Amino acid sequence: MKKWIARTALLLATLSGPLASARDHVVAQVSKELFGKASLAAEALESMGLTKVKITSAGQLRYQFCKGVGADTPDLVLLSRPLSKKEADACRAKGVQIEAIKLGGAAYGFATASSKSYDLTLAQLWMAISNSRRAPKMWADIDPSLPAERIAIYADGRSGRFGPIVAKAACEAAGGRGCARAALSLRTDAILEVISDEERAAIGVARAPALVFLPVDLLMANTGPGGRLKLVKINGAAPTAENVASGAYPLASQSYIYVKKQHLGVIKGLKDYVDLLKSR
Repeated sequence: MKKWIARTALLLATLSGPLASARDHVVAQVSKELFGKASLAAEALESMGLTKVKITSAGQLRYQFCKGVGADTPDLVLLSRPLSKKEADACRAKGVQIEAIKLGGAAYGFATASSKSYDLTLAQLWMAISNSRRAPKMWADIDPSLPAERIAIYADGRSGRFGPIVAKAACEAAGGRGCARAALSLRTDAILEVISDEERAAIGVARAPALVFLPVDLLMANTGPGGRLKLVKINGAAPTAENVASGAYPLASQSYIYVKKQHLGVIKGLKDYVDLLKSR
């Protein structure tokens, strides 16, 4: 206990000394799918004349965020998953005190330029995307009530949000097994990987009747007044803010902020940046 107190005191002295005064910006580690959210909040912070934010990848958390307290370490992490026990233990071992903040759900969904209307169940979606021996070619092969159009979905790949959000939820709804690894069982002929959200939105317009997988902000931008895409309903619900908040829309994930308590009040603009992330 005495060693832990001594180590923490030393770290705090380092933070409040010359290193702290030398740091004039916030450092955030961010999951790649939340870079957009983090960047918008950073731009807002800078436009207010408060400070700048340096955004880096959330990889190797134990060796960066959790390596200790001080101006040479990140101030916060923004994740699309909870901090793991191993990561939390690593932070605790280095004297890092964490304030955890759970944010609202980040929703994703589908849109299409098809003239047909799509209302899919998660189980139907799993039949369309899973790599089975009798993989259907057309949506109507799954259910005659669905459009007689070829199954083609442009998504962000196994390492993006399509796997952990869509594949896992669809697998579970269909009563599948090993759904935590469902992203490894996706069709490659029907699931076409395009990493950029903006590129997928453009593809959706150009390659009807394909479905494109997009974050909600881009869905709204391309399906609102003047938009050329139509929303695809999942389990009867469109990905509106109301449906996401109520839980009626199933394709949403939580995001989390973990802030070093010792950096709050010391690193200029840190609290303001956290408040901006919470408000978006």
